Amino acid sequence: MNQANPAYLTEIDAIVEIGTSFHRLGINAYRIEASLSSLAKIKGLQGQFFFTPTIIIASFKTPDGEIGRHVRIEPGHIDLGRLCAVDALAHQYAQQTLPAPELLQALEKVHKDAELYPQWARLCCFALSSGGLSLVFAPSIPNLLASLILGFIVGLLDWGSDHFERMRQLHEATAAFVVTMGAIILKMIFPGGDLDIIILAGLIKLLPGLSLTVALAELSQNHLASGTARFMGAMMTLLKLTFGIILANRILSFLPELTFSPLNFLNIALPTWTLVPGLLAYSFSTAIVYKANPQDSWAVFCAGLVGALSIKIGGQLLGADMGAFLAGLVIGALSNYCANLFSKPVGLFQWPGILIIVPGSFGLKGLSALFVHNYDIGFTALVTTFAVSISLVAGLFFGNLIIRPRSSV
Repeated sequence: MNQANPAYLTEIDAIVEIGTSFHRLGINAYRIEASLSSLAKIKGLQGQFFFTPTIIIASFKTPDGEIGRHVRIEPGHIDLGRLCAVDALAHQYAQQTLPAPELLQALEKVHKDAELYPQWARLCCFALSSGGLSLVFAPSIPNLLASLILGFIVGLLDWGSDHFERMRQLHEATAAFVVTMGAIILKMIFPGGDLDIIILAGLIKLLPGLSLTVALAELSQNHLASGTARFMGAMMTLLKLTFGIILANRILSFLPELTFSPLNFLNIALPTWTLVPGLLAYSFSTAIVYKANPQDSWAVFCAGLVGALSIKIGGQLLGADMGAFLAGLVIGALSNYCANLFSKPVGLFQWPGILIIVPGSFGLKGLSALFVHNYDIGFTALVTTFAVSISLVAGLFFGNLIIRPRSSV
């Protein structure tokens, strides 16, 4: 190790740092491993890689011997702006136009750069996202107002979890508890609202639908350690959300009945066409919540619309599970085409389209039903969760067959 050529050590550090950066930004294990293997070959190295959601193990064979790297890492969050920046740097490095020392400095700068959007903008977009989704699911004034309020509160809790370690550990359970309590109270103030829709819209950004889909994709590619770990992480998130909902309902059952002056004049159903502005609001807010670059916002916007329309049309024609397959096929093929056309990472076009399909909502409904011993509804919803997720993954893979992505990432 001490006698290794310093030039090889620098190249190894650069390759591992690229993998670490992609890992923090949510890229799945088999894509990162394929990408790093290609980079190692370009640099005259033979690399083997093992990724799980919490550890990176890399081994390199050089003319001076074998060199290993182990990195302990915490699962990251979706950050589309930084993903595009890291992807661009990785391609420059692969094309030999960016030396390894400069790459390491550039990657460090990317992770230290200030956030693209002010916190108030992200808070407003949490509210806008929840409100827009309520118009897609069940358009009415009570649902819209309650979802806007609860979405804003979830945004505040998300900000708190980013800044306070203690809040981070119980973020999902706390958010579900607060949203459920708030939804029940707001339904008394805004009569006519749909309690399930209000809770779902409020918690939409916390549902692990994307994590569940990525986990099944990794398992299908025989990345069993990473897929199993990510799957259990998604299930734990669902359990935390379910616990928060059940706890709120249980506490309210022991309290004296609350009375509020209902605002009956707001009990107005909205026409079906309002789902269009709802979709527009959801897609626009997703670009800011997930920190896409302003110049790439159109891609996130269009991906959200394509995903929503695909799952809605597919669901009406083929049912929930096969509708998810059709949506996955459309999203997979179009995201690969756009990534090839604009030289951007596939995730920029693919993730926003997947997020709105929300297979995690079925899982939340199923676990909530099981907690109150409603086994028929619970197991049916859980089976639907896996059917939708597996169909979505299958659709994405078939999309890859139709249009091959430009690179592993």
